Amino acid sequence: MAKWSPGTDIGPNEAIGRRIYEPVKLKGADGQPEFTRLRLEHFLEKRGREASVDRLGRTNVEKAVKNHLRPQAVESGTGRLSPHAMLGWVITPAKRITGYKDPDIPELKFTLTADPIASAVQAAAAPQSPGANDNPYHAHIAGPERFSAQQIALYLRHAFEMQFVFESVDDPVTVPSQPIDTGANPATDRKASANWIGAGLELLGRLVMHVRSRL
Repeated sequence: MAKWSPGTDIGPNEAIGRRIYEPVKLKGADGQPEFTRLRLEHFLEKRGREASVDRLGRTNVEKAVKNHLRPQAVESGTGRLSPHAMLGWVITPAKRITGYKDPDIPELKFTLTADPIASAVQAAAAPQSPGANDNPYHAHIAGPERFSAQQIALYLRHAFEMQFVFESVDDPVTVPSQPIDTGANPATDRKASANWIGAGLELLGRLVMHVRSRL
């Protein structure tokens, strides 16, 4: 079967994957990076409010697509100032993202948009012929304008947690899982975050008062 060449319309059953990276530990250290659970930082974008994802297949992960993305995904981690290991992708159907709702936040809605990337060299040489450094499978997820990157990461993690499969960067292709009840709750997470922030501000206030008393 020929390698999938996706169009601009994203189907509801497409396998949408978020790349999972973990910091590389010192050579020889015990407990090298491995995937154990979804964390907020896995969905937190440092370059903006839109989360980058890969379209890994029309319904399930397609081997040819994964093989195309693997080298550049690995290189993207090792090329960082602080090297990270590319562990794989957490994958959920597109409809789990675009259909995500929170009854407490009516305006909460994610949009999923195709955003293919072509390397500058390849685009100039042969615009219609994807190269090894191109990513025709790239897409991005955007949330409400008033949401911060942290808030988007929080709810996006929960959207993936409703039903996901982990696809290792090295292992054979897997089949999407059944819905998983992880016990995650954005409302509870919001309260925990608020409590943590409140405690931090209180501690900061005490520190300021202490410093002033010493002046």
